[in-house]
Amino acid sequence: MKVIKVKLSILMVCFSAVLLSASVIHLNQYKRYLTFIKMPKCFEWNQKYSHVFKANCEETIRVEGQPLILKTNELGLREKSIAEIAKAGILLIGDSQIEGVGLRNEDTFGAQLSNVFRQDDKQLEFINGGLRRTSALTQVVRMKDLVSRFEPSYVIWTITENDYDDDFMSLRRATSFDQNNIPTSYDLWFYRKIMPPWLYDFVMFMDSFDVDTLSIARHFVVRYFVSKQFETWQNSDPICDGYTEGIRFLKSRKIPFIFVSVPFGPDYNAFFQSESDLKNKLKKVESCVQAEALIQLDQPELSEVKDFFQQDYMHLNAKGVEKAIQMMRPRLQAEFKKAGK
Repeated sequence: MKVIKVKLSILMVCFSAVLLSASVIHLNQYKRYLTFIKMPKCFEWNQKYSHVFKANCEETIRVEGQPLILKTNELGLREKSIAEIAKAGILLIGDSQIEGVGLRNEDTFGAQLSNVFRQDDKQLEFINGGLRRTSALTQVVRMKDLVSRFEPSYVIWTITENDYDDDFMSLRRATSFDQNNIPTSYDLWFYRKIMPPWLYDFVMFMDSFDVDTLSIARHFVVRYFVSKQFETWQNSDPICDGYTEGIRFLKSRKIPFIFVSVPFGPDYNAFFQSESDLKNKLKKVESCVQAEALIQLDQPELSEVKDFFQQDYMHLNAKGVEKAIQMMRPRLQAEFKKAGK
């Protein structure tokens, strides 16, 4: 009997060791996504736009072990103050890839595009209207306000693989819609309502600590409760509404525009390609704008991940942005020439 107990104890210890090792490996894998999961202190929920960066905010965050200064202007935009942004510039609209998650101000799409076209003797002003975790449904409202404010002469609007997922998150929090099915207001207390009060308080408590493991845990607790409501939405299909309204608006203002399909990293892309429903949704997103000008950037090779992506294997690094711009440049030059720029 004692022998059996000893053997069982040894088996339990071995099983626990394997389980612990697997958990550590799994946790380390998710630590790659911390740049995306951890929201900066400058981030805040917003009733009109779903979420924004606070105006005139500055904080130092750590990305891949290095300090990075995140600074916003009077409108919560990155890179330049309002005084430095000239009217009739080129407005960039998009999500985290355009915002420049994990990048210094001088390495973002806006900054690098300005440098590239300066080499062509064109003093083009690029306005960074990118914001993480947004998609067409939230971007179109923000774009209209930025267009009214800066009166851009051209708009570059990016499409990414997680637009479908971000649209879902936006719709779950929306409380009212306009006649074109675009959300016009958001519930600031949505996450408090979808989980037990004690759990919400605990999640917010975890959020107050700058600890990687707690950030990962908080992210997946929230995602679990949001995804529980997925069945109530998946039969509807509003994915094109944001783009359709944006196209209508830009054409009514006679502002030329182009769409750019920007890839995330290969592992993120593989996830979308393995899920047939998500794959079809992504194709539909691109088909929404297919009749318009569209640049589709190639998915990078696996061997290029470390060269062109950050540690999260999702977001382009400075070299990745540079390569994407090289791919876009000939088409943009032709489009700008056509638009008289």
